[in-house]
Amino acid sequence: MYDALSRSRYRIGFKDFYVSNLILIETFQKLQKTIGYAETVSYYHTLLNGCKIVEINHAIVETAIHKKLGQMRNHNTGKPPFGLVDATSLVVMEQKKLLHILSFDGHFENVPLLRKINNPDTIPSNLLD
Repeated sequence: MYDALSRSRYRIGFKDFYVSNLILIETFQKLQKTIGYAETVSYYHTLLNGCKIVEINHAIVETAIHKKLGQMRNHNTGKPPFGLVDATSLVVMEQKKLLHILSFDGHFENVPLLRKINNPDTIPSNLLD
């Protein structure tokens, strides 16, 4: 997807992306399994040097636990629809007033007022040249 977005007519660049330190770790781990270590390190440095990095602190974690996971639990099972890392992403998005998330996780499709971008075809027209 990185290559596809790079080749697309995406108006904003990676310098406009917010990425948390936790997402960097998840991305590194996932990429390393699929494309290998050397190429993963290259992508990691591209993200690290090209994006706005958000450090997830205890306040963000506490907010994620109580305002995202706690409030979004399934009434029947008591389980939240996603994990803590994704909940911290939602907190950061709320703080930064971000409406779009670049993700392959299906559960983000059910978050109100959030637009998920998972391939170039899902990029909103207002973000294209």
